[in-house]
Amino acid sequence: AFWLKTDVLTRIVSAHTCCENSHSAMAAGADLPKSFETDSIAEVLFEVEQGETDYTCVFPVRVDEVGWHVLLGRKKRGFGEGKFDGFGGKVKVGERIEECALRELQEECGLEGTLRRSAEVVVLFDSKKRTRHHIFVLDSEVGEPRESDEMVPLWFQIAAVPYDRMWPDLQEWLPHVLEQHKSLRFRGYFEIEGEGLTSGRILAPILLPGFLSEALRGEVREAVATGGATFEFSFRGSKDEFDVALLWTWALLGHRRCQSGAAAPPRRASSTADSTNRLRDKNRVEERWQLLERGDSTASFFDRAGSCVALGFNAIVYGDHGPYIEFTQAQICWPTFTDHTLKGPGRTHFEHRNADASVKLYDQFKSVGDQPNPPPGQFAVQCNRADGYADYRPGCVYMACDSFFASGGT
Repeated sequence: AFWLKTDVLTRIVSAHTCCENSHSAMAAGADLPKSFETDSIAEVLFEVEQGETDYTCVFPVRVDEVGWHVLLGRKKRGFGEGKFDGFGGKVKVGERIEECALRELQEECGLEGTLRRSAEVVVLFDSKKRTRHHIFVLDSEVGEPRESDEMVPLWFQIAAVPYDRMWPDLQEWLPHVLEQHKSLRFRGYFEIEGEGLTSGRILAPILLPGFLSEALRGEVREAVATGGATFEFSFRGSKDEFDVALLWTWALLGHRRCQSGAAAPPRRASSTADSTNRLRDKNRVEERWQLLERGDSTASFFDRAGSCVALGFNAIVYGDHGPYIEFTQAQICWPTFTDHTLKGPGRTHFEHRNADASVKLYDQFKSVGDQPNPPPGQFAVQCNRADGYADYRPGCVYMACDSFFASGGT
């Protein structure tokens, strides 16, 4: 299991990634650092505290043309009656955490599906009752939610979650769970007296190379040993696995990644369509697909199978390699992308593909300012630019405009 278990000492590998924090500081005693850094991965011993009762909590999410939605349950009886929460309950003796999460989800709202671990939160109630909550996200539900004896299920847009009708600690950690660009798990500790939050702490993400399969770990390690800072390795897996492999391999090489791309970068002062070839591309993009250079937060992109690629885009970047759609990490629908190419810090970008490889994303971590001309391509033009052949920004994600629509994307 990824998370630490009660009554054991577990050796973990801890690595931290720079990530933007969109939330203000909590009440006195809070610790919400804006970035986490480490020069290398360090093995540490962590002793799990005794006396904690384990619970599960599942948040089903779905996306449509409007945006992301989360399914919450309004408690009908018992402790927390009237409050909104996820779906879950107490882990039975001998029951696995995931088994409990799926059982409680089905009992309380009738849904099934594949779970994705998101967080582990410990809460101390009234200085005496301490509970450990294993938080999951359900990305693709099976069935339709139904009311049960315990919960009334209701869908909410992410921006309209009724935090004022939830336990106070959820106001601090649930936004992190619901941010789709953040796939790294985190841990938190909160103290509640009555109905109020008295203190809390969100800890850095915990990464465990053991989260990757033994075979994948061996292949990745060999790729790093062979290629060094310019290594390249492709594999099929979740975005979680990609993030773990990224931080692990870069730390092994003595590097850290600090560009999150969570927030939109500053708007460019002038158009990138500043030459004959780029103006030609701009005219084609605007006439065929009505995509404006300044971006559109309401636009939506779907692959030919109907899976969500992105919600909104930041800009169209016109370079000497053709037009590319620029996204923030938050705008990408990451569950759609199952195939990844991990690269060393000596390269410029990572790559992500959907299941049938019809859509390819370029996850930029370094600019091309030192490359005056682009690689070969359908729209490539040699312009010998001193500031690089395109204004690709580290932390942003890019998709070739023509290739996306030619593949059947909409």
